Amino acid sequence: IGCIYANYSDPPAPGTELGENVVLRFCPPVMYPWTKEKVKYFKDTWSGWAATGARLMMRPNFTLDGHSFPLAYYRHYAECYDFIRANGLVAVDMDSLNGVYGANGLTMFVIASKNSSPDRALKDLENDYFSAFGSAAGAMRECSEDFVRASNAGFMLEGKDDTIEGGRYTEFMLSAYRVFPPELIEKAIARLEAAKSAARDETVVRRLEFVLAGLVEARLMLKAQRGFAKYQRTGD
Repeated sequence: IGCIYANYSDPPAPGTELGENVVLRFCPPVMYPWTKEKVKYFKDTWSGWAATGARLMMRPNFTLDGHSFPLAYYRHYAECYDFIRANGLVAVDMDSLNGVYGANGLTMFVIASKNSSPDRALKDLENDYFSAFGSAAGAMRECSEDFVRASNAGFMLEGKDDTIEGGRYTEFMLSAYRVFPPELIEKAIARLEAAKSAARDETVVRRLEFVLAGLVEARLMLKAQRGFAKYQRTGD
């Protein structure tokens, strides 16, 4: 057993045979931001290793990404998962889940559901997740779409000296405002607070409170980042 990792992620030359007695843990250098090019690289790299005949398990690092923010990469993940499951996947080891379920519940839900119910379509999984919020399903869906758009576009605002390429998972909070500006988080909090006030089901209220706790943490992280940036500029 070995690990496909870091500087030895690229597959061997075509025609290389390893065989099914070799089990390799696939950990490609794919981190946020997710792009079409990275999804293609993910698939091509997997295919190159699968062609050796080795058995492959997925053991990614990208679940480290996002810090305390609603980083919504679940659609890219689902596409990659469906591909590798159809091309030799034998096991999954999801490393480094960071526990940000309040802010990033849908991404975590899709990761878990793809492993437990792999034949279910992504749209069905989305509907399952949102339906758990009853009367607030629409508000949750609107917030989610905002987070998807931000996650897919925000990294393009990065500066030359402050790249987010590679996820920067240990320092993401210092650049998170580029992806999730404060006004986006405030908009989501206001929308869900209104949905909570209108909800009549106590279970829905508790679930909204859980999500709101995650978003409030993101709000506080943004405030901490602004304070640190001010300190760097002024010493105050």
